[in-house]
Amino acid sequence: MATAGGNIVTCSTCGKKMRVKDELRGKKVKCPGCGGVIDTGAAVQARAVQMQAAQQDYKAKKADTPKSGFMPGAPDTIRSLVLGVVCGIGWGMGFGIVAVIMITLADFGTGGSVNKTINDIGGGDIVVFAGVMILFNVIYYSIFGAAVGATLGATQNAWAGFGMAALFVVASYFTGGAGICSAIFFTASLIGVLNKNLN
Repeated sequence: MATAGGNIVTCSTCGKKMRVKDELRGKKVKCPGCGGVIDTGAAVQARAVQMQAAQQDYKAKKADTPKSGFMPGAPDTIRSLVLGVVCGIGWGMGFGIVAVIMITLADFGTGGSVNKTINDIGGGDIVVFAGVMILFNVIYYSIFGAAVGATLGATQNAWAGFGMAALFVVASYFTGGAGICSAIFFTASLIGVLNKNLN
C-alpha cells in the first residue's frame, strides 16, 4: 500500500515519492525506484481517511477550546444579537447627533429655509428635535444590529448577515442619501465586528 498527498504517492516498499497523472489515479502504477506496484486507488482512499480524521480532530479541539471575546459563555446567536444591539446603540447615537448638527447648520446657513424639518419633528424646539432624531436612530440601528447579529450568529454565514442588512439599507432610502450611506457603513463595520467576535 502507498500513501498519497494531492497527486503525490509514496511507495511503501522503498519510500520513493512520485507524481501520478490524473488519468492514472485509482489505477496500479509501477514504482520507478524499486519496480514495485503502487495502488493509487488505495493511496487516495487512505489519504481521504486521514484528512477526515484530521478534520474531526480539529473540530473536537475547537469545541473544547474556551471562547474568548464578548460574552464568551453565551451561544453564538445570543452573543451576536446582543453585540449587534450594542453596536446599533452606539452608531445610532453618533449618526443621530451628526444628523441634528447637519440639519441645524443647514437651517442657519440658509436663513431658516429648512426650519420646516425642525418644526415638523420638534415643534420648533431644537432640543425636542435633537432628542427625537437621536432616539429614532438609536432604536432603528439597535433593531438593525439585533437582526443582523442574530442572523449571522445563527447561520455562521456572513452572506446571510449581508442579506438581512440589505433590507435595512433599502429601508434607509426613505431617510435620504445620508441615511443610505450610514446604513452601508454600519453594515460593513458590524459584519466585521461580528465575524471577529465569532472566531
